[in-house]
Amino acid sequence: MCNAWNHSPDCRCGWGGEGHKGKSSGNSLPGAFSGYFPGVPPIDKSYESFTIPNATCPVCGDFVFFYQSPEGGRVFFDELGPPWPKHPCTDHNSRPGLIGDVSRSAPSRTYTWQKEGWSPFIISFVSRVDQNILKISGELEGEEKVVFTRRHLTHGFGDGDSVTSACIAFLRKSGPEKISLSYISERGNEIEAECYKDSLDARRANPPKPPSRKRRSGRSGRRR
Repeated sequence: MCNAWNHSPDCRCGWGGEGHKGKSSGNSLPGAFSGYFPGVPPIDKSYESFTIPNATCPVCGDFVFFYQSPEGGRVFFDELGPPWPKHPCTDHNSRPGLIGDVSRSAPSRTYTWQKEGWSPFIISFVSRVDQNILKISGELEGEEKVVFTRRHLTHGFGDGDSVTSACIAFLRKSGPEKISLSYISERGNEIEAECYKDSLDARRANPPKPPSRKRRSGRSGRRR
């Protein structure tokens, strides 16, 4: 059985990466779970990547979702999705443990983000419609999806918290024409903002609801 490490050429486990058979070939999210730690599978453009933990906690051994941002920050999540619960016994210096058998990590429970109506949104491209409106294109539940948001999404946060194709993102419907966006920025912060199905609706949003951000803490309490 594949152990998510030293894959054979015909491996179909979905974690094989470039050059292997399976879902992950050519589909890894840039800047998300990249190969800084050998044996830690990268997240790919499949639903399973958001429901199957890719690492173990180096302290307690629990299955976790490990994220290393392009800026180097490390976060261990109990669930990879809103409300982005952090694993309590790790910090930004912790190194992820390897998963000996991927099949053992398959969850038998429903995650909070699933219960609350969120779905993984694989962002492929972010473009500017005009000075104030951004167009976000991607894939939602296997279908192409386009949403629009006011450019205030990035104001005051700097480029590291802008929405990009490297962000791990989720969408859910929050009104007849309104959609909520929740994502982890390249800096590792949690960002929430309102999006719309049409650019005109995004322009009409007045006053626009500013995005909220939960800054990643430097250290979480350790279990003893």
